[in-house]
Amino acid sequence: MRYDLHLICELCDEIGLPVRLLGDDCAELDLGQGALLQFQNAEDDKDCLAGFSVRPGTRMTISYSGATATASSWTTLTWWWR
Repeated sequence: MRYDLHLICELCDEIGLPVRLLGDDCAELDLGQGALLQFQNAEDDKDCLAGFSVRPGTRMTISYSGATATASSWTTLTWWWR
């Protein structure tokens, strides 16, 4: 399923959430404190992704379907799902 990146940006602007388009196929939402939520479109609908990315220096725990990923000050974590 392709994401409507322009609609994502419009909705984020309405609620005051920082967002930017990265080219034609990616929107990046800044959730604060170094945490980013990205929506990535691909040529094939089944390859479109959404995921979290955290910058070094960020502490964030993500839990989804029993799997947990944690980033700390010494690592960069990117976690995608379809």
